[in-house]
Amino acid sequence: MREQHLAAVQAHLARIRTPRDALAPEVTADIRRLTEALGDDEDLDAGFALGWLHWYRYSALPEGQDRDELRAALRAFVGCFVAGAEPLPEPLLPVLADIAEPLAIAMTQQGLQTPGPDGLEAAALVWQRIVAAAAPDDAARARYIGGWGVSLQMLAERTGSADLLDEAVETLSLAVTVALSRDGDVPEQRHRLGRALLDRFRRTARRVI
Repeated sequence: MREQHLAAVQAHLARIRTPRDALAPEVTADIRRLTEALGDDEDLDAGFALGWLHWYRYSALPEGQDRDELRAALRAFVGCFVAGAEPLPEPLLPVLADIAEPLAIAMTQQGLQTPGPDGLEAAALVWQRIVAAAAPDDAARARYIGGWGVSLQMLAERTGSADLLDEAVETLSLAVTVALSRDGDVPEQRHRLGRALLDRFRRTARRVI
């Protein structure tokens, strides 16, 4: 049944020509059916289709009547953003970046607790998407870049890759620069950079010895 509801919603999305098309009663009904069928389950295909329909509905409704649609679009798109599904509405990307930060933190922590590099690689990719999506003047930009750098450093430790460690140092250096330019959390970013530099120094010293 869920597959039928998903197919109906995807068919509606394919027929959209203007945002107001998404307000049609039959579209509303099929959105509700698929949403109820999903419950708390995550489905990227469903999230992508629902997210776009909710975005079109938000775009078509007058200000003040559109908030529920915006919230629904963001809920639907979060999983898509984390997974790297594209395209997503460009105006939502900075908001999705902010929403995804706790997920990236959790993925990094989980990657540390599981063997192999896959978990940390996935976390680093999410951090990279967050940095790319964040607005240039986002007050949290230094923190996002720092999170990306830390995930790269952890991945370098897991894999022994000197190139990844160099990338981590470069990324964390950027986090410090951004923090300094925006009155951000400079001590935290410098602490992170210092740890990465010390890690690289120790590796270099071991190779020399």
